[in-house]
Amino acid sequence: MNSIINRKKLAAAIAGMICIVGLLVAGYALFIRGTPASPDFIAIRYISIADGALAVRGTTTSSAAGYSGYTYRIEDHQLFIQIKYTRTVSLFHPTGDFNISIRDQLASIRQVYVQGKDTADTKLIWEK
Repeated sequence: MNSIINRKKLAAAIAGMICIVGLLVAGYALFIRGTPASPDFIAIRYISIADGALAVRGTTTSSAAGYSGYTYRIEDHQLFIQIKYTRTVSLFHPTGDFNISIRDQLASIRQVYVQGKDTADTKLIWEK
């Protein structure tokens, strides 16, 4: 009888630990790491390309979202920037404002786009 109770306790403990790990991973993804924002929610205030550097400043139109970073890729003389936001502002990401600086081989760039989660979700923000 004790071995059955111990097995049930062990199974419950393992299930509880799996739930806690799942919640921690989901919380990290939503509130710390962030996800790419739709270009429709991005407001660009300033953009400049000079001397191999791109500078972009702006914010989100969502008052609750917190800026958490960006990624970019260069393809066929085009630069695509994914701007990431968390669901809500937090101690880690207190505002929606961003100031992005990219130093790369940018001399041949003809267009700069903000890209959402999907590659088809783009918005032109600069053109040579």
